[in-house]
Amino acid sequence: ENTSITDFEFTYNKEFKTAELTTYLGTKNNVTIPNIVKHDDELYSVTSLGSESFRNNKYVESYKIDNLKS
Repeated sequence: ENTSITDFEFTYNKEFKTAELTTYLGTKNNVTIPNIVKHDDELYSVTSLGSESFRNNKYVESYKIDNLKS
C-alpha cells in the first residue's frame, strides 16, 4: 500500500526545484517517500530529509526513497 502524499510536509527551493521532507505525519511502519512532488503546479525533486522529519513519530520503522533504504 502506498503512502499518501498528504502524510508529508516539505519545504521547497523554487530556484533549484528541490524539496526537503520536513515532517512525516502518517502512521505507517514502512514509509515510501516520493522522489518527485508537485507544488504550485511545478515538479520538485526530493533531495533531502530534514533532521526532524520523523521526530515524535512512534510508527516509523523504516523508510525508502526509490531504491534507497534506511
